[in-house]
Amino acid sequence: MDKNEELLSELKYLKLKSFVDYMDEVESSNLSLRDSLLELCRHEVRRRHDNSVLRRIKLAGFPKTKTLAMLNFDLAPRLSREQVNNLGTCKFIKEKRNVLLVGDSGGGKTHLAIGL
Repeated sequence: MDKNEELLSELKYLKLKSFVDYMDEVESSNLSLRDSLLELCRHEVRRRHDNSVLRRIKLAGFPKTKTLAMLNFDLAPRLSREQVNNLGTCKFIKEKRNVLLVGDSGGGKTHLAIGL
């Protein structure tokens, strides 16, 4: 086994998939060792974060994936764009406050709840 194969094997064992995926790209960029490692770590952290979010969304069992950006205010004219944007900051979580979504059927409550 040559050194490249050994390195790939060790990275896979350590579950550093982004290192494996981006190693050639970073190597060809002529960065210092420290900068190369930093770049590889950034990719790995981003990948793990994204996977974590996707895993939590899947575990939540939402009927559909919804985001606040997908919200059509024309179909829900009673929704305030300003209030929705304010909720989107999730400031209420830091303030340990609850959000209660009340309204008619089809008013966007579920969409808001999933989007948050």
